[in-house]
Amino acid sequence: LPMTVLFRNFQIQISQCDSSGDEGNNNGCFIHAINDREPINLIVRAYKPGDKIRLSGMGGHKKVSDLLNENRIPAVLKNQYPIIEFNGIPIGVVSVRKGDFVAENANSYLRIDWKLTTQTD
Repeated sequence: LPMTVLFRNFQIQISQCDSSGDEGNNNGCFIHAINDREPINLIVRAYKPGDKIRLSGMGGHKKVSDLLNENRIPAVLKNQYPIIEFNGIPIGVVSVRKGDFVAENANSYLRIDWKLTTQTD
């Protein structure tokens, strides 16, 4: 880390920081607490049927497909939205929602920023 990933029309930047700074938002950034003494295995991938993330304020998980539907994302575009996976657990859907999974003994943070790109960028 840091790293930059291009995924379809998104440029995603992932870096590590010492404090959450702010809670992030759905307009280009979210912060995720991690334990940096554990291996960090990050994957940026396409949506897969059955994906679920844990959301703050909810006692359980929510299907990513439901989040995409609630945000009026047409079914044919679902695979255009990157899923950020941390150590095998989906933690957010870029430009839609972050999850609230927090690594045990979290002592550091991942900052995940993104922007929509065009073919000419």
